[in-house]
Amino acid sequence: MKMKIIGSLAVALFLASHTYGVELSYDDGTPANMFSNSSGCPGYYAVKFTPSAKCQVMQAKPMIHIWKGVSEPCCAYIWDDNSGLPGTLKDSTMFSPIEDSIANWNTVDFAIPPVFNAGVSFWVGVLIPPERWSPDTNIILVTSDNGINNTGGNAGKSDVQGWTVLTQGSGNWNITGDLMIRAEIQLGVEESETNAPTKVTLNQNAPNPVRTGTTVSYTIPQTGKVNLTIYDITGKPVRTLVNAEQKPGLNNVSWNKKTDDGKPVSSGVYFYKLNINGYNSITKTMIVL
Repeated sequence: MKMKIIGSLAVALFLASHTYGVELSYDDGTPANMFSNSSGCPGYYAVKFTPSAKCQVMQAKPMIHIWKGVSEPCCAYIWDDNSGLPGTLKDSTMFSPIEDSIANWNTVDFAIPPVFNAGVSFWVGVLIPPERWSPDTNIILVTSDNGINNTGGNAGKSDVQGWTVLTQGSGNWNITGDLMIRAEIQLGVEESETNAPTKVTLNQNAPNPVRTGTTVSYTIPQTGKVNLTIYDITGKPVRTLVNAEQKPGLNNVSWNKKTDDGKPVSSGVYFYKLNINGYNSITKTMIVL
């Protein structure tokens, strides 16, 4: 059974019993429209939530429609709030959207579920890679209108130009409805539960494809010697981004498309691999333009 409450921003939220206790959403669960961006660059979409009690954000839950073709990996994010826009990145997790003829909810676990106090806003969102901009591949996000319209200031999108608040009837949002991105939270969180991650995660770099530079994010569950290296298509090491001992948590490292000796790399396909205390992660793909 769903219960309708009014949050601190005077915007209605739906709460439902779920795996982690409470599911936060603005949409009514029924897809009505699909929205895509023709800018040709990676698209970030996010929704702001303001919990009425202290909570730990366990999962992101976006609805994505794989229109046709092969699904490319997406990434789910959680940020704190910075004056009404997504601020500091708290965690990110790569995932492959469910492929089907209909839109599907995708449940994505955060490796380091962050904790927010009552009344403190946070943003949950996704990165849709640029492969989805083409009308011959996939439609991005599904929205639904239940009369709430969270795009009055609680939803935003971003590209290389930065974050923009979505507002009804504006040039950057021509659909009446709500971004279908939800958050799964755990209430009754104690300070002792805000511990380090329990597994190693290595996320897809963003942006991807790469123009001038890109960022790789990963989490590690314990202190250890970390090595993050980029390889070319032949398996030859190109650039060592990290080779040092690091503490548990989320880490971000940037790459400027140069080799260890400062030379620009050629366009092509590159791979990167994370190693911590002898553990090798799954290799990811990086496309350089």
